[in-house]
Amino acid sequence: MNTIETTIKMAPMFKGKIWRKQIEFIVSKSGDELKGVAFSKDGKQQLYVFEKQVYFNAINGIFSNNEKSIPFNNISSVECNSKGLYADIVITTSGTLIKIEDVPVSIAKDVSIMILDLKINA
Repeated sequence: MNTIETTIKMAPMFKGKIWRKQIEFIVSKSGDELKGVAFSKDGKQQLYVFEKQVYFNAINGIFSNNEKSIPFNNISSVECNSKGLYADIVITTSGTLIKIEDVPVSIAKDVSIMILDLKINA
């Protein structure tokens, strides 16, 4: 599944173009190949899966973001916890727990598998 296009299509009304611009901005900052994305249903939690790392962005307000970049070798586990139509993605590292809540379940499953596959091949 192309999680990038699916995420944009599943965006709430009028947010698809905004989400596409956010994705393009993060990709231009990274310089790495984007493999997939997972956004929470409100778009405030964003997970970007690149060729060499995972990038997490939590939008806390207009001028406040919580950003983390995690190389695959630092990831110890990835879980996808389904709850109806949505799921939580939980990424555990040696010192951090990242949780992206309320991601459409099909995207959450695909992104979790993608992270594990890239981690194995890293």
